[in-house]
Amino acid sequence: NGLPESLSEKPQVVIDPFKQASALKGQVVIPTALPGLESEGTFFRADGLPFDVRTVEAWRDHGYPTVQNVLANLIAEGH
Repeated sequence: NGLPESLSEKPQVVIDPFKQASALKGQVVIPTALPGLESEGTFFRADGLPFDVRTVEAWRDHGYPTVQNVLANLIAEGH
């Protein structure tokens, strides 16, 4: 599954906007808004350079939480 051996037996939680193989292997899958289209914010390129993106207006009312909101809620709940 691509995880280090020390983590391969641990329960997996996948936070992902796509239904892909990695998401389907998770024991808990939390769908999110698609970053850069359905949610805005600061993103970081592979070389570490930040850039700001805005939501595409036609995609704004998607109904899914942002990755940021999911992580903030998990931290607030102590998970």
